[in-house]
Amino acid sequence: MDPQQNGASLEKNLPDHIAVKDALWVADLPGQSTPVIANGKLYIMGYLGAGPDMQEGITCFDAETGKQLWQHLYNDFLSDTIYQRYATSSATVDPETGDVFMQGTQGILAAFTADGKPLWHHSLMEEFGRLTFPNSRTASPVIDHDLVITRGITANWGAQGPAADRFYAFEKKTGEVVWAANPGDRPRDNSYSHPHLAFLEAGAFSFRPRATAA
Repeated sequence: MDPQQNGASLEKNLPDHIAVKDALWVADLPGQSTPVIANGKLYIMGYLGAGPDMQEGITCFDAETGKQLWQHLYNDFLSDTIYQRYATSSATVDPETGDVFMQGTQGILAAFTADGKPLWHHSLMEEFGRLTFPNSRTASPVIDHDLVITRGITANWGAQGPAADRFYAFEKKTGEVVWAANPGDRPRDNSYSHPHLAFLEAGAFSFRPRATAA
């Protein structure tokens, strides 16, 4: 649990080491993703295969038994990753609908039901000019009410032509793009932080800019 979105748990007396021999079950799915558990299911990013046959994506397991329930994998058709650093992001589960969201190294942003039915997907490289780097760092999406928000370095057209680390918000049920924002200066290298939500004090107000045509 990470209620403060700072990488720290408020739980006490957590173990500092877990031996593989003590595991309830083991799955052969390489990657650096953190598993996410919701409603008795475990979701995790991972990759299988090597070279041109390598595929990365999301897999769902029964959290108690380790039985694989469903999996969606995608080829790395465009990135320039040269290290085995695939599957660095984590899945995100919407507490309202139970739908699951992923962002892969190859730039696929996709949504699924808890049972693995595809809802929508975007190829961020092809549609928004998302750039990749040899270290393969990829952010995890976050949910804010009716939006799924992710980030990446993009170089597209018009106002989004210059390379910049941008946020993109999509309608979580339909995948329609809602807004894009350029929060910082031009990047010097790939970044891999995740979107972070800040909650305003009572009496303050916020707005959601709508996407504009390039």
